[in-house]
Amino acid sequence: GSYTIRLTVIDDEGKFGTAQQTLVIDDLPYDYWGLSPVNVATFADGSAIPAETQRRAFAVTPDGRYIAFSVGGDFPYHDSDLLPEDTNGLRDVYVKDMQTGELTLASEAADGVYTSNANASLSADGRYVAYLSRTDQDGSPWVANVRDRATGDIESIEHVAANGSVILGPSSLTSDGRTLLYALTWSIDAPTAEGAYVRDLETGVTVRLNGAGMAGNTDALAITPSGNHALIAVYGDLYVVEVETLEPHHVNTNEDGTPSDGGAKAVGQSLSADGRFVVFSSTSSNLVDFAVSEFRDHVYLKDLSTGEVTLLTYNRVTGAEADGPSRDPVITADGRYVYFSTFATNLVPRVQKFAPGFDDCSLGQCSGSPLVAYDVELQRFATAEVGFDHTAPCCSVSSQRPIAVADAYVVFSSHNQQLVVTGEDDVMRVFRAPNPFGAP
Repeated sequence: GSYTIRLTVIDDEGKFGTAQQTLVIDDLPYDYWGLSPVNVATFADGSAIPAETQRRAFAVTPDGRYIAFSVGGDFPYHDSDLLPEDTNGLRDVYVKDMQTGELTLASEAADGVYTSNANASLSADGRYVAYLSRTDQDGSPWVANVRDRATGDIESIEHVAANGSVILGPSSLTSDGRTLLYALTWSIDAPTAEGAYVRDLETGVTVRLNGAGMAGNTDALAITPSGNHALIAVYGDLYVVEVETLEPHHVNTNEDGTPSDGGAKAVGQSLSADGRFVVFSSTSSNLVDFAVSEFRDHVYLKDLSTGEVTLLTYNRVTGAEADGPSRDPVITADGRYVYFSTFATNLVPRVQKFAPGFDDCSLGQCSGSPLVAYDVELQRFATAEVGFDHTAPCCSVSSQRPIAVADAYVVFSSHNQQLVVTGEDDVMRVFRAPNPFGAP
C-alpha cells in the first residue's frame, strides 16, 4: 500500500520544520509470506493442460522433482487424453518432472479402465507410482496398482474372495517402492477382512495391521519411508502401528493416555519419517490444558516417544485460540514443518490485495481455506498459499484439502484464480510452492 510519513522537528525557540515522504511498500512483511506457486499441470513447453486435475489424487517425491496427479473430471472425462499413447478417453494418472518439464503417462490407459480420483503415491526416485483403478463405473471393486515406470510392469492388489474395494492413502509407498500400504475398507463376503494391510511387492507377503480392538472401517493413511511404521484410522481413532511387531500406538490421547473426547482425523502425510511425530485435527476438548471452543477443529502435534500433545492452532502473541477451524495437517519428514488449511483469521495476517481482472473475487465469497505453514522449532506461522504479485488467495478448493509435502516444497490442489496469471479458466489445478520459511 501507499504510506505517508511526516517528520516534524521543533527547537527550543518554538521554531519547527516539517519533512514528508510517501512510500509504497508491501502490506505485509515477507516473513509472513511464501512465494507464489507454479502450476504443475502443464506440458513440457509450459502451456497449461486442457483438462481438470483431481483435487485428491496427487503425490510428490521428497526432493520435489516428480509429481503424480490425476487428470480428467468425473463425467465427462473432458480432454483427459494428453499424450498420443493415452487414447482411452478416461481419467488417467500422469507424472510431471519439474526439473525437465517432461510429462509422462503413469497409469495403463487401457480401454475400459477407470482410474480413481482419490490418492496416488510415488517412490522416492519417482520410478514407482501407486494408484487405484477398476473396470467399470457400476460398482466393481477398486484395485490397487503399482507401476514400474522404467519397465512398464504393473502389480495389482485386490481381495477377490472378500468382494470388497481396496483404497490407498496419500503416502502409501515406501521410499524404495518395495512396500505398499493399503486398506480393504468394506467387504460384502468377508467383513472380518476389513482393515489395513502392508504388502511386500518383492516377496508377495501381505500382513494385516489391525489388532485386537481395531476392527471395522479402516483407512490407510501413511507409511514411513523405511516401512517400519504405518498410520491408520479406525472409526475416528488414529493409530501408528509398528509393522514388524504389529504393536499399535493410539495417537489421539492426551499426555496421560486418556482418549480424546472428539475423535481425530488425518488425510495425508501426517507421520514423520521416524514414526515419532503425528499431526491431526480434532474437535476434542481434553487433549491439552487449553480452553478451546466446542466443535471447532484444531491442529495438534503428538510426540509418540513422550506422549506430549501440542496445540498448534493458537496465536503465540495474544494467546487466543484460532478463531476458525483448521484441518488436513501434514508434516515434513524431519518433523520440523507442518502445513494445514484454516479458516482462522488470527494466525497469519490476512490482507486482501486485488489483482487486475479479479475485482469481483473476495475472501468472503470463498468456501475454501488457504494453506498455512508452521515452524515447530521457531513456533511461527507463515502463509503458504500466495497468489501472483503477493495477492491474497481468493478462492481455494472447498471442503477437504489433501496436501503433499516434500523436503522444501508443498503441493496442493486449488481452483484459486489468483495463484497464477493464466489461471482465469477457474478449473482445478495442482500447484507446487516452496517452503515459505526457506529451504531446510
